[in-house]
Amino acid sequence: MNTLKGKITKLTTIDQFSKVSLAVGNQIFKAIVIKVNAINPNLVVGQMVNILFKETDVTLSLKTPEKISIDNQILVKVKEIKAGKLLSRVTVAFQNTNINAVVPAEFATEIQIGMSLIMLIRSNELMLME
Repeated sequence: MNTLKGKITKLTTIDQFSKVSLAVGNQIFKAIVIKVNAINPNLVVGQMVNILFKETDVTLSLKTPEKISIDNQILVKVKEIKAGKLLSRVTVAFQNTNINAVVPAEFATEIQIGMSLIMLIRSNELMLME
């Protein structure tokens, strides 16, 4: 499980859904949370929270995708590649944090340590915890 520490900068709630903007350093992440008041009534702007997401929820791209519905598109650098026959684990650096991604083995053959990539994470895949 990947974990980042973020500060809530904006919280918009409509019906049972909330869109939460979170600052991690100078990067904004966006999360969609269902029933925010029922899960955590103390979720407010200014609060520090842990942002969690699975290794399998991280997509990596060689270039910035155009016209795509994924809010979280973050520039990262490849730190480590553990090649497998079917899947590979790629560790990327985001600010001072290592983030792990599980990707198809074929993709891992196209990248190198030190290469810049775009990390994509759907907003509904982010979990928030105090």
